[in-house]
Amino acid sequence: MSEASSSTLELIDYLVSYAGLISLATISIYAGSFASLKLPKSKSTRSPDKDYEDEDEGLSEEIRLEDAYWLPILGSVVLFSLYIIIRYISVKWINIVLQWYFSIITVASLWTASRNFMRFCLGTTRWRQLRPLTLSITHGDQPLVHLRTPTITLFLLPFVLYPSIVYIFFPSIMESQHAVLINIMGLSLTHTALVSIKLDSLITGVVLLSGLFLYDIWWVFGSKPVFGSNVMVTVAQGLDAPIKILFPKSRHLLGNDYTMLGLGDIVVPGMFIAFALRYDLHRSAVKDLGQRFAKPFFIATLISYIVGLATTVVVMHTFHSAQPALLYLSPACILSFLATGLIYGEWAEIWAYSDTQEEQNVAGDQKEKVD
Repeated sequence: MSEASSSTLELIDYLVSYAGLISLATISIYAGSFASLKLPKSKSTRSPDKDYEDEDEGLSEEIRLEDAYWLPILGSVVLFSLYIIIRYISVKWINIVLQWYFSIITVASLWTASRNFMRFCLGTTRWRQLRPLTLSITHGDQPLVHLRTPTITLFLLPFVLYPSIVYIFFPSIMESQHAVLINIMGLSLTHTALVSIKLDSLITGVVLLSGLFLYDIWWVFGSKPVFGSNVMVTVAQGLDAPIKILFPKSRHLLGNDYTMLGLGDIVVPGMFIAFALRYDLHRSAVKDLGQRFAKPFFIATLISYIVGLATTVVVMHTFHSAQPALLYLSPACILSFLATGLIYGEWAEIWAYSDTQEEQNVAGDQKEKVD
């Protein structure tokens, strides 16, 4: 085979592999964004029969502005601590701890993701008609655990438990099914993060993406001259944890040659894209999540994410060096959202919108009705 033909096949190999990787990340963000939607109660037209009030609704956490300032700093402390352990102590014990930690949280994450998929397949109306199973654990008057789910979802348990059991107790099986199980675990963690962790406002999203933009640049480019090695790459290569997604090279489907993407490069921009979708819902007159509504902000940020990720890949292979994905993803997502706000004449509205404020307004409206 000529050198030109070999180069062409290698190029096709990379294109197919990275197209698959970008598709996995995009589909994950798309599904997680829609699963994060909660119709404001002020617009809800649900009947008094609340058999299936979403039991996950109370489990969501908000990232506020002060959190956005601290997260890059805390992330740097954790990353550098892991680097010190890997380089100067031993990676063995930290990997054991991480394996158990991720195995436990993957069970909960995979349960949430598989339930949401089943609900999507059945439809909300049929889902609410299924016989419920309720589990409540309290300590005194304080509820510790409250789970309400259709009995049929118990059939998901073997699928939910399998990846974690194999990951911990059956390394030989894990090795043979490595990419599939790592992707199942990683994508379920991504989905649950997008559903349960939400940005409260645009300024919070801008500050968070900007802070992590600087975080990525420093730990990928700036750390090597200071510490003698690339801190980010050292940690990523040293840890054995499902914190990435993999896609096989097209000519090595049965081998161990993969392209990869860290979960942080999906979850962080994904939270911003999910916020864009919730803003689209807020600006619409939709009274039921089954209705269609215009999604200009969501579409703009999702397309910018795809373009930013593709740019990362092109630059990485052009300069043959690791690239911090958020270097391209953060500006792409922020600028596309702001540009859409300008185009639609909603500059003031996008900065004023807050999930928290909307919930407070709804609570106030309900209190007035009671009074």
